[in-house]
Amino acid sequence: MNIRQAIFFLVLFTNVALAESDILLFSSETQSQSTLCRDEAAYLNKVLALYPHPTSWTYVIACDEAAWAKTLAHIGLNERAGKRYGETDIDPKEHVTYLRGWVFLHPDSEEITGEHVIVHELCHITLDSRDERKVELRALAMMKEKKDKARLALASTY
Repeated sequence: MNIRQAIFFLVLFTNVALAESDILLFSSETQSQSTLCRDEAAYLNKVLALYPHPTSWTYVIACDEAAWAKTLAHIGLNERAGKRYGETDIDPKEHVTYLRGWVFLHPDSEEITGEHVIVHELCHITLDSRDERKVELRALAMMKEKKDKARLALASTY
């Protein structure tokens, strides 16, 4: 059983369609789908609409901190060396990104926002790279480019 199949047995999930990609919502609560999960999925969809991303991918949102801890444990990771916000498996057989949904709506800081986490993980995918420095530099450049375009669009209306 691969990681993607096995995680289904850990926590409750709901599938939200996004083009050919899937968004799986995991909550530690027994409710079928919380408002928090729906809000986090909507946030992910908004960010994906702004940045290049693959059309065939699986995004797993751990909707709360308990679900994130279970997800990390299941994929064999922990936060001893520092807080984790996302993990992308670029293995051609997997094509899955795990995201800490809580940060989408509750940023840890000005730098660690939901958008930043998502764009960083998208850069792992588009660059096909596990090189954190390379990925982070590209993510920062993409977010700056988006802000610059928005600023130019606003300036052209005057």
